[in-house]
Amino acid sequence: MSWKKWIVLIFFLFLLGGCASSMMTVGNIANILGGKKAAKGKNPFIEAEIDLVLVDELAGIVKLNQIMLERMPISYEDPWPDLLNDYYQKVSSKERERKNKYDKCLERLLKKDFSFFRLYNPDAYLAYIVAQKNILGAIGSRAFVEGVKILGREFEHTKSVLSYVPFGCECAYFRDKYRELTPKSRECRIVKRDPIYRKCEFFNKPTDILLTKYISQPGGVKHWADLPVELVCFRPVRGEHLGTFKDVFYSLLDPSVRAQIRRIDDELMVDRAELESIKAQLKNRKDLSPAEKAALKKKKDMLARTIKTKEAIQDKLYKRALTQLNISWDNIRKAKKLKEVVDYIDRSFRETLGGVFNLTIKIITDIQVIKSTNIGLALATYPMMMSQGVFAVRDRNFYKKRFELVSKKLISLPVTYFEILGYAIAQKHQVSKYKKYLTALIKMEEKIKKTRRN
Repeated sequence: MSWKKWIVLIFFLFLLGGCASSMMTVGNIANILGGKKAAKGKNPFIEAEIDLVLVDELAGIVKLNQIMLERMPISYEDPWPDLLNDYYQKVSSKERERKNKYDKCLERLLKKDFSFFRLYNPDAYLAYIVAQKNILGAIGSRAFVEGVKILGREFEHTKSVLSYVPFGCECAYFRDKYRELTPKSRECRIVKRDPIYRKCEFFNKPTDILLTKYISQPGGVKHWADLPVELVCFRPVRGEHLGTFKDVFYSLLDPSVRAQIRRIDDELMVDRAELESIKAQLKNRKDLSPAEKAALKKKKDMLARTIKTKEAIQDKLYKRALTQLNISWDNIRKAKKLKEVVDYIDRSFRETLGGVFNLTIKIITDIQVIKSTNIGLALATYPMMMSQGVFAVRDRNFYKKRFELVSKKLISLPVTYFEILGYAIAQKHQVSKYKKYLTALIKMEEKIKKTRRN
């Protein structure tokens, strides 16, 4: 077996079971090893569509994180945080087939949220590349497509847990303990017909259309993260509402530091998001003029100094909070409930941000290719790709206009992408603070038990 065939075999072994970040790593390695030949048979505009949907999914996950932290009520009785994490728990042989059906259903929901899945058949596109005898190129594209599907399934699972539509009405869950409803249940039909929910655009309208609408407005990603969603649009949380995640978390802190910590956390969230966006632009954007680069560097240095000062204050306040833990059974119970939420978000970030470096390389590469690609030439293979099921719409002129739009969106993508990335990294920093404090409080449970035994 030649070394190339060994590489192909290893890649396919990777692809059999990985997370989104490992998929993107495999994709980049395959594209690098393939060199210029890796582009053979590929349509640069479809490759750009893959970039755009990955960025849209990252933005969608950022918004869902904000909903979980700032909008969704926490209660002891409602299991929504556990339901989020249950998706990733081990599956029995009995549940395996149901899990596969659930995942396929989540992928069908992606067609409603992201136009990429409505306009193209990714599997047919990959088969077309293979037919051009470009195995490494096909592996590279397949890896990124699999990354899109993994992040997409996570997005749709999270969205279905948080939505006003009763869980199970969109897709029947695979585990019995959360399989109260299926799409055929009478309750599902009633809810979907209720006119009160027509105003719930976040859960009813395509996510990529909403993103274009809100991110293009002043404030960009911040405007998207703060997109108003009425309470009626969320899951009806059972039991006594303790408050949102943030409200409950800060209530666990000693009153002497509570207000100060909340204020510094909020300030650092904004500052870190801006700093990470600037750092990523300076590192990756090749279109910056010397004046633009100098201005960004100046702003970066100023923000870095501000953040360093505020982080020192934040660390001091949290250390003080850890020495003043308000230990009670009720607080430990609350902390356990909150930790389920941060565990899920933390896991999500490991999956998404781990692949960001590879996605960034792909976006930058694809921008250079798009700039030098004639749309007419890219459509020369339209009849053959149409016959093989790659395109979902039988209209060459439609894809001509689509490719023109994709070209504009991709070339202007870096600014938006780095803003989204900056916001995500800032969220990750803050969630790690929450997790550290909650973990320390939960550990006190054993101390209480020992005290009682003595």
